[in-house]
Amino acid sequence: MAGKELVRLNNLSKTLFFPLYCRAIESKRKNPILKDEKAVEIVNILDKYFSKTNSDFYEMLLQQKLPKTYVKKINLLTKKFDEYAINFLLKKPNGIIVNMGCGLDTRFNRINKKVEFYDLDLPEVIELKKQFLEENNYYHFISSSLLDFRWIDSLSKNKNQTFMFLAQGIFSYLRENDVKSLIFELQKKFPGCEIVFDVVNSYYVKKLKRDKIKKRFQQRYNLGKDVSYNFGIKESNDLENWGEGIAFVDEWYFYKDSSYKLKFHILDRILESLNKPRWIVHYKLN
Repeated sequence: MAGKELVRLNNLSKTLFFPLYCRAIESKRKNPILKDEKAVEIVNILDKYFSKTNSDFYEMLLQQKLPKTYVKKINLLTKKFDEYAINFLLKKPNGIIVNMGCGLDTRFNRINKKVEFYDLDLPEVIELKKQFLEENNYYHFISSSLLDFRWIDSLSKNKNQTFMFLAQGIFSYLRENDVKSLIFELQKKFPGCEIVFDVVNSYYVKKLKRDKIKKRFQQRYNLGKDVSYNFGIKESNDLENWGEGIAFVDEWYFYKDSSYKLKFHILDRILESLNKPRWIVHYKLN
């Protein structure tokens, strides 16, 4: 990346650096939750660029000041998304994975499979991603807004295949109507597909509507004023009420994971089980 400048990213897109740095930080630890050498490689390159910028946001990343609990949770979340992809491909060897809002994720490298895999994100994000990762016969980039459904039509040549759509760390920032529209469109174009995404409890989404709490949330991570959670659910099967054929399959919580039990204080697990602030849901769209 020498001699090049980073592409201009909006405030929301900048959050893509969080999971990347979390994976790199965790990968350097003894007995890591998740090992991602490619993330370490990318971060080493980015650090050289960030060291020449005058930004509190990039300085936070450069100094690796992300909270330890946050780093562990992001890695547990990422590891579970990887497992969903791997288990899907074990059942459907010819299945296709679409990684929506991919950021600088390196999931294709981690699952180590010769499978049809698509990374989807905004054009400026994909432009940045191309500086570190290359497409091949199996691995493809889609430059598009998640809500510009023309990207769905670009997959129509594979419409007879079975799809799994992954959305890690993106739906919470969207409006509920936008999430609904996307779910309905995927259901219409790829009947029988599966979708896995993480959700935030609607209680916390409501709390972030309060200016003081929202400001505290944004200041903690040096986020822009337009970055906040907008979509949440109360129960894992809530989406079944949206329409016929939207079938809840399963869920995953941090406190149910054996790695979480080993690495987190008992009080954290109790609070997590009571509040369910963030978790993963898995649906089939019939």
